[in-house]
Amino acid sequence: MLVASFFALGRLWREARLEAGGNGRPLPELISRLLNGLAWPARVLALAALALVWMAAAIGDTNPLDNLAPVAIYVVFWVGGMAVSALVGDVWMAINPLDTLGRGVR
Repeated sequence: MLVASFFALGRLWREARLEAGGNGRPLPELISRLLNGLAWPARVLALAALALVWMAAAIGDTNPLDNLAPVAIYVVFWVGGMAVSALVGDVWMAINPLDTLGRGVR
């Protein structure tokens, strides 16, 4: 069924129809300034959380029920990240700890 749906999309949908939608409306100025002010603290917090998960994975208990890393990765990151992104928008782009590391090195 999946292959049939991709085949149908490839044959029937010839021109781009969703590009003209744009990026939506801009946020009000006050909210935009507030979010910009919270960006770096959120990035630092995400970087600290990543370091904590790495440490738990590296030196934590080998029992997955007693270790923070599996819960953080599977529940918080995958399930929680998807739910927050569905409700709020692309949160990962704003707090990506690897991007924060890259910006810090640069």
